[in-house]
Amino acid sequence: MLSKRLSTMLLCGAAATTLGASVARASLFLELRTLSVDAAHASVVTFTPGSKQFQLGSGAAGATLTMAIVVKVTGADADESNDGILSLSGSFLSTHSTAPAPTGNMSAARQAGTTGLNQTSGFTNAGSQDGTPSDLNGDGDLDVGSDNNLSSFGFFAVRADSAPAPCFGTAAPFEPRIGTLRYVVTGAGGPGGVTSVNFRKREFLGGASWYQDSVQNPNTGQWSGAHTYGSDLNWSIGSPVQITFVVPEPTSLSVSALSALGVLGRRRRQGSVQLQSGHGSHHHARCNP
Repeated sequence: MLSKRLSTMLLCGAAATTLGASVARASLFLELRTLSVDAAHASVVTFTPGSKQFQLGSGAAGATLTMAIVVKVTGADADESNDGILSLSGSFLSTHSTAPAPTGNMSAARQAGTTGLNQTSGFTNAGSQDGTPSDLNGDGDLDVGSDNNLSSFGFFAVRADSAPAPCFGTAAPFEPRIGTLRYVVTGAGGPGGVTSVNFRKREFLGGASWYQDSVQNPNTGQWSGAHTYGSDLNWSIGSPVQITFVVPEPTSLSVSALSALGVLGRRRRQGSVQLQSGHGSHHHARCNP
C-alpha cells in the first residue's frame, strides 16, 4: 500500500503534467490563405478559396491574388469564444522557391470593420499600419515590412479597434481576419516554377498581444489572460501560400492539336473538291466545241 506522502507526490506530478500539456497547447497561430483573384484574370488563375495555392496560366501577368490573414488563439479550456487577439506586427515575404519562379509585388491592408465576418472588431486602431512595400530579400520583388526589429517603422501592424479589449471570434472556427495581402503578378514564371509567400514575426518584446481563457472584470472592464510575445513564445506561423506556374495538361494539348488538324484536313478536302470540279468543267468544254 502506497504511503500518504508518496500518493500525494504522484497526484501532484500527474496534475503538473496535465497543466503542462494544457499550457503547451495554449498559443497564437497566424496563417495566410487564398481568398480571391481579380475578375479580369479569373480564367487564367486556378485556386480554391481558403487553400494554400494559386496556379497561374501563361496569361496571368497583371493578376491580383488576394490572401486572407487570419489568426487563431487557443487557450487551455474548451471554450474558444474567450480567446482573443489584441495586436501583432511583422512582415510578408515572397521567396522564389523553384526557378523559373513567378514574380510579383505585394501590399497589405488591415481589416477595417467586421462586415461579413464572425468577429467582434476590426484592426485599424491607433498604432496600426498597413506596412511599407520594400524588397526585403533582394530578389527584385516588393515584400511588405522591415528588417529592423528595433523600430516599428515599416512593419505591418494591427491593433483591435475594441482595444483595450481584444477581438474575439463569435462563431466556429473562431479565427478572426486581421487583414489581407495582395500579390500583383509581374511574371507568371515557367514550368515547375514556385514562389512561396508567408509571414515573418517582428522579433521584439510586445510583437504580439493575445488573450487566453479570458474573463472580463465587471468593475474595471479589464480582461484576464493576457499574453505578450517575448515573455510567451507560443506564437507559430502556418505553411506558406505557394504561387505556381501550371503547364496545360497533355490531354488539353492533344485536343487542341487534333482540332487544328481537323480544320486543316477539312480545308484540304474542300480545296481538292474545288480543284476536281474545275478540271471537270475544262474537260467538258474540250469535248463540245
